[in-house]
Amino acid sequence: VLSVESNMGELCTSFSLYSRKAARLRDANDEVANILASISEGEVINKSMKIGLNDVAKKLNLLGDFRDQGVQLLDKRVVEVFAGYEGICRKAKDEIKVIFSARDKELNRQRQLDRVRERTPHNRHQITKAETELIKAKSEVSRNQKALEEQIDLFEKKKLKDIKSALLDFIKIELALHAKAVELYTQAYNNLSDIDEDQDLEDFQNVRGNFDLELRTVMASDLARLDTVKRTSFRSSSFQSIANLFST
Repeated sequence: VLSVESNMGELCTSFSLYSRKAARLRDANDEVANILASISEGEVINKSMKIGLNDVAKKLNLLGDFRDQGVQLLDKRVVEVFAGYEGICRKAKDEIKVIFSARDKELNRQRQLDRVRERTPHNRHQITKAETELIKAKSEVSRNQKALEEQIDLFEKKKLKDIKSALLDFIKIELALHAKAVELYTQAYNNLSDIDEDQDLEDFQNVRGNFDLELRTVMASDLARLDTVKRTSFRSSSFQSIANLFST
């Protein structure tokens, strides 16, 4: 029982850690998906990049949902099974204590009978009474021992079944998750492969060309206005100088 308690405790601790790490991976996956979705939403020039990133973000979100289901199943079908052995082993140890207590009682009755026979060998009443108590104690030990043997068999059967079942569930959960991951990652790979870098670059250059044209137009307009301002300022200054000559 102590060995089973120790082994199950270690399995519970290990799978609890595994589940927590799987949960952190799920959260990191969701964070990447959110960032890609945000970049895609803000992209206004590179159309194929926008579509590709958005599709990949959706695939990662789906994968995140499967990871979340996997974490929940791990906790329910694996961690909880091993965690339950703390109480199961405690109960088994209590049952063992009962049989040892009955055994101690039997030994005490045997010693009492031996003392009675030694001290009062002719006191048949006391001897018979002690023998009766010993028989009862032996009967109790026999019953408890038989019940304990049955409990031990059930305990061992349950242990074997639970370990097998929990580990099979763990493998099935991981297989299902990895199979879905391969499917979604394959689709995401294809989505990224469909990004047309040349077309996106051409779109960028077209936008940049239009921007440059608008910029040159604006700059030319600003220069023209500046030149007009300078001429107007010069004329005003010249007229003022002539007016000053006539006034003198």
